[in-house]
Amino acid sequence: MVNAIVLAGTDQEKDKLIYGRNKALLEINGHCIVEYVVDALKNSKNIDDITLIGPKTELEARMNGCAIVQENSSFLGNCLSAYEEARKKSNAERVFFSCCDIPLITPAAIDDFFDKCNSIKADFYFPIVSKETMKNYSELKKPYMHLIEGDYRPGYFAVVNGDKIKNKKLIEKAFNARKLSKFVSNARLAMLIGPAFILRYYVARDVSLKDVENLVSSKMGLDFKFVESKYPEASLEIDEEKDYLFLNQHQLYVY
Repeated sequence: MVNAIVLAGTDQEKDKLIYGRNKALLEINGHCIVEYVVDALKNSKNIDDITLIGPKTELEARMNGCAIVQENSSFLGNCLSAYEEARKKSNAERVFFSCCDIPLITPAAIDDFFDKCNSIKADFYFPIVSKETMKNYSELKKPYMHLIEGDYRPGYFAVVNGDKIKNKKLIEKAFNARKLSKFVSNARLAMLIGPAFILRYYVARDVSLKDVENLVSSKMGLDFKFVESKYPEASLEIDEEKDYLFLNQHQLYVY
């Protein structure tokens, strides 16, 4: 079993908030979104202790049985603070990171991910979900990675051996680039990834899953692997108001 970290920080960019609020604290069917994520983790056979990082006072009022670390203004700083807290409680090298805004996530999806991770040797396991798997949610019009093997969306959790990450600053640069305008964001990401790879992706269109794995591995200084999930809920994050309104129509369960 491994410890889990749920990233429930308040986005510093106001246009990334929904109704001006931290997404973790938005409610669906009387429960805040992060409760659904934590509940799924508590019912996974692979998760031991759970640590949340975010606005401590607000989270303590809603969450029981979880350690809560006060957020700071840095995404990387939040990740490292929570990672250090999780490692204090376990000698396990791996830690499970999850975003707070995937309320449809289930114990089955988490355990299936772990089953697949256990058959692969890597330092960083990252889920992807095919367009075919996501077909029942096509109305959300989410973006996809277009690769030789097909079209994929990222999942919103990962299993990581944080001690093996050599280029931690790259993670924050890539995360921050997503907040900029589309043109500037793409330019920043191109600088991080390299123009040759960007040209292959957008012009030659001959990039494979293995190519991306090799690129990320070399940039981060570890062994990065994709793990395909058959569960669409692994990729159903609340990124915009329309996502929240759509998922609010679903009957969600606390296990």
